[in-house]
Amino acid sequence: MTKNYYPELPVVDYHKTSIEMGVAIAALKAFDVSRQVKIAAYCIFRIESGNGKYGVNNNYIGAQADNNRWPDSLNQYIIGTAVKKENMTGKERRFLAFKDVSGSFAFLIDRILSRGLYVGGHCNVIADMDINDAQDWAVAYEKSWVYGSKTAKIPDSELRNILSIYKAGERVF
Repeated sequence: MTKNYYPELPVVDYHKTSIEMGVAIAALKAFDVSRQVKIAAYCIFRIESGNGKYGVNNNYIGAQADNNRWPDSLNQYIIGTAVKKENMTGKERRFLAFKDVSGSFAFLIDRILSRGLYVGGHCNVIADMDINDAQDWAVAYEKSWVYGSKTAKIPDSELRNILSIYKAGERVF
């Protein structure tokens, strides 16, 4: 049985959701946050969801409900939880379910801001570093979001891919 830190919410059947990039970009542009935060959100969205193709019940950011509770201020965006095998590990995991992509982005933007995970910020979770440019952002993202390890070594090919996505985000925003 997969742990559930949101037992008060309904457990919904897993549904693969997808969204076109143009729709996702328009939703992200509607948020009143800095360009740097929007670029970070765009990158995380693209990486975590395979460019919007692999959402879990409108969760395009990989947010899970089996490792802890998130701040109560984020509850307004969460409509339930769904269980699915995690892509990276193949282990069964419980994911947050969102009503729509805007809820997923609102949740993501909150996490980016609270962690300082944007160019001009100080990543205060795991990586514990100032983020001065796209390279710093990619390293902080990988260490604090993907690997959960301050000593993680990021393969060059992965780093190049993230930097390419970041440059695309700079063009979009």
